[in-house]
Amino acid sequence: MQWICGARVGFIRIIDSANLSHIFANFNSMKTRDDFHKLIDTIEDDRVLQSYYQMVSMLQQNKENDLWDSLSKNEQAELLISYEESFSEKNLLSHNVVMEKHLKWRKK
Repeated sequence: MQWICGARVGFIRIIDSANLSHIFANFNSMKTRDDFHKLIDTIEDDRVLQSYYQMVSMLQQNKENDLWDSLSKNEQAELLISYEESFSEKNLLSHNVVMEKHLKWRKK
């Protein structure tokens, strides 16, 4: 499907669905950035602000040092299999079962 948009007189551009999705994704990204800046401006406690800064910095650093790329092909495959299996209710454990199973490590 194609769309026609005009920003000003004499300007007509045909945009296909893929380009339209890209435009909306960029708009959403800009809105997210703007909302994030507004959120930061509302934080009055410097300790909280510093904590958020450290968390976002760490997430960005982890993105740059992509953990996925550091895994072997076998580890990546196992992780993907585990992820898919997690959608099946029969493969899940209750919180209590996990806590009991790891009780010895929680006490240390």
